Amino acid sequence: MKYQYENASDLAVDEDFIQWVKAPTPEDYLFWENWLHQNPCHRELVEEARQIVLLLSEDEDELHAYELETIWRQLNGKIRSEAPRSAGGSKVASPGFWQRKQVIAVAASVSILLLLSALFLYNLLQVEMVEYRTAYGEKKTVQLPDESVVVLNGNSGISFSKKWSGSDIRMVQLDGEAFFEVTHKENDQKFVVQTNDGVRVEVLGTAFDVSSRESRNRIVLVSGKVRLAYENDNEHYQLVMVPGELVEIVGSRAGITRRKVRPALYTSWKDNRVIFDNTSLQEIATMVEEVYGYNVTLKEEGLADMKLTAQLDDRGLENILATVSETLGVRITKENQEIKISLTNQ
Repeated sequence: MKYQYENASDLAVDEDFIQWVKAPTPEDYLFWENWLHQNPCHRELVEEARQIVLLLSEDEDELHAYELETIWRQLNGKIRSEAPRSAGGSKVASPGFWQRKQVIAVAASVSILLLLSALFLYNLLQVEMVEYRTAYGEKKTVQLPDESVVVLNGNSGISFSKKWSGSDIRMVQLDGEAFFEVTHKENDQKFVVQTNDGVRVEVLGTAFDVSSRESRNRIVLVSGKVRLAYENDNEHYQLVMVPGELVEIVGSRAGITRRKVRPALYTSWKDNRVIFDNTSLQEIATMVEEVYGYNVTLKEEGLADMKLTAQLDDRGLENILATVSETLGVRITKENQEIKISLTNQ
């Protein structure tokens, strides 16, 4: 696989990587975030390489011809000392044998090695990550470094850097479900929510709910505007949402559903309320599994399609189950982490 590196110096001279660090496009972010998701063990290596690129960019000057010539002589000498000699004697390839691009890449590598002493600054600049996670059935409100507010639903987590500068993209990694109220910045500083499936929600001052569970990503926009970036069959796509829209992206082939909804149906949980509006029992069972951590079994055919309309205070799982049982006339038994729902006449 491409982009397998043993150290940060090698990665720091990769042209695609430098482009991502210095002048990223949405496609660059999507590619490298997906790569990090697939290679989580390399996250520290990537961060170290990013700091190297940033350090070199601060005093970036084009290499002069005499510097390239010096580097070439050093490389040529090393080749002479290491290359096996033929019976008639072999000559070292001249600079013309090399593509100019390769020489510059090697020169950049040598420059980085000469500047590795500056890496002590990395310890000062190292990004400190913050992570918050909720247990099943728990909710948590988190204030981000820019004073934006995130409410985490049960069995969910977010991570982000402890300090955000005034120019960097405000990046949050989400696993689970969260409601975001994003603070707008005068310089239109971007705010991005990245899910584990590689879906990016790019925001400018808005309120929205993101749910990322297993292979399903659901975004509900309450106010403002967001732009989604996702991948389908190795092709990159974007779409812009308007308030009152729901977009669901399911599976690795990114099947898309887009429709108008009542946002309160999907965001009431943050205010400790539960709203069911012609909601199927299958949807309720899925919510109980994802948020409260129980395995739910529907014992008979037809139960999954039963519909419920109700509004109730979220006083925990027992209140939800009691409402379902009384309204739909079903029998619910709960033992350990198992919930079974059956018709009362069975």
